[in-house]
Formats: sequence, structure tokens, C-alpha cells
Amino acid sequence: MTEARAKLYINTGVVTDKSDIYNILRPLLKQTVSYTYRRAAQVIGSGTGWVERIVVDHPEIASYFTPLSICLNLDSFDYLQFDTTSDQLLVYTLIIGEERVGLEFAAPASPRLGPAADPVEGPPPPPRAGHAARARPPLPRPPPRRPLTGLTAARHNIQPPCENRRRAVQQDKPRHGHRHPRQRARQGDLCGVPLPAPLDDEQGR
Repeated sequence: MTEARAKLYINTGVVTDKSDIYNILRPLLKQTVSYTYRRAAQVIGSGTGWVERIVVDHPEIASYFTPLSICLNLDSFDYLQFDTTSDQLLVYTLIIGEERVGLEFAAPASPRLGPAADPVEGPPPPPRAGHAARARPPLPRPPPRRPLTGLTAARHNIQPPCENRRRAVQQDKPRHGHRHPRQRARQGDLCGVPLPAPLDDEQGR
């Protein structure tokens, strides 16, 4: 005598065993689902709630569906029918006589868009047409400094280098006697004016 094989369900099926119904409904526990209650072809009520409990073998506990919480007692229903949508989501239908309760996973709430949205959290608005951001032109470089000429030096009370050197040479001359020929040549070279070569003592005599 062969033993009965276990049942097999792939994406859809009608389940009558309570343990199988519990295993199929277990992913709904602690989840937010939308429910629709129908009697024959008429919709009696609908809403969205949070599955708080799934009860088995406790006929004294009632099944209830409210926007706050949902309790599923498998003893309240005859069997379960489930199907798979094109989006790979399951649709559960708990059936008792002519009454049906459909369950689906609730879609996550999308963020509200529009004028009421917080501009800080949202992305920055796109620039308006014709108001593209313009790059700031680079700052002009300062003109190069020109060397001070004689007239400019006189305005700023600045002595040219030749005059400064000439004064320095005059301070170094001996107090008694005339300047040394080498000092005279040095003074002329610094000012850019060539001086005649000094004569020897014999030629001067």
C-alpha cells in the first residue's frame, strides 16, 4: 500500500489544510496589507491594516479587519485561494460560503510632490530657460611696474642710483689733497660718463 504524496502548489492553488494555509499566509505577518470584503459580487468593505496575528486551532478567537490591526483566525474560513500577479505579487482570498476576503500587500506610500514638498530635502529646481548661470570673468592682472625715471624720482623725492653712488664716493675722498685718479675714474664709470685717462707725474711736468 503506497503512501499519499504531499500536495504541490506553484504560483496558484486552492488550499484546504490549515497547516498549509498558515504556511502560505505567514509572510503577511507583521506586514501592511489591503483587504476587500465581498459578499457574492458586492463589495461590503475595504481598507488597509497591519497583520498583527495569525491564529490556528483557537476557535474562541475571532478574526477581524480594521485600519489599525488585522487578526486572521484560520478556523473562520473554509479554504484559501492564492494567485500570482504579473508583478510577482501574491493575492490571497479567504473563502467562507459566499463571503470572500481578499488580501494584497499594500504598496509603499510615495513621497508627496508639489508646492507642499520641503525644498530643503528635495532636489534643487532646474534653471529657468534663458537664465543659464554665467561664469564670472577673471580679474585683470595689474600692469608691470615701470622703473623710476629722473622726473618720477624727483616727484617721489627718490635719488637715482647714479646720484647715490656719487655721494658715496664723495664721502670716501681724502680730506687733504686732491682726489686720487682711481677714485675719479670710479666716479665717472658709475655715472656712465667716461673720464679722460689720468696723466703720469712725469708727463704732467
